[in-house]
Amino acid sequence: APMTGTTLRRRKRSADGKPLERDILRGILQYLRLHPRVAFAGRFNRGAMVAGFRYIEFNDVAGFPDIHGLMADGRALYVEVKRPGGRLKRDQAEFLAMAENAGALVIVARSLDDVMEAFP
Repeated sequence: APMTGTTLRRRKRSADGKPLERDILRGILQYLRLHPRVAFAGRFNRGAMVAGFRYIEFNDVAGFPDIHGLMADGRALYVEVKRPGGRLKRDQAEFLAMAENAGALVIVARSLDDVMEAFP
C-alpha cells in the first residue's frame, strides 16, 4: 500500500450524518499530494468577484472539477467531489466525459475510498 505510515484525519459530519463535501475534498487532496503516482494535485476554484470597477473571473471553464492534477505518467487528473448521494450537474458530466475521452484519469468521489480504489 503506497500510504503506509500516513495518517488521514477524520472529519466532522453534517447534521444529517453525512460528511461535508469540503471535508471529503480535504482528505482527497491530502491523499493525492502524498501518492507517488501523482505529480501534483490542487484545488482550482471557479467563481468571480468585483474588485473596484473590475469584474474578475477565476476560472471560466463550465463544469471544471474540484481537483485538477497531473499523474506522474503525464496524464491529467480530474476529481469531482460530491457528498454521498450528490449528483453531477450536466456541465460537470460533460467536462468529465470530454477529459476521460482525451485520456485523463477522471474520478467522481463521494469519499476518500472512491479515490483510493482508482489507484490499485
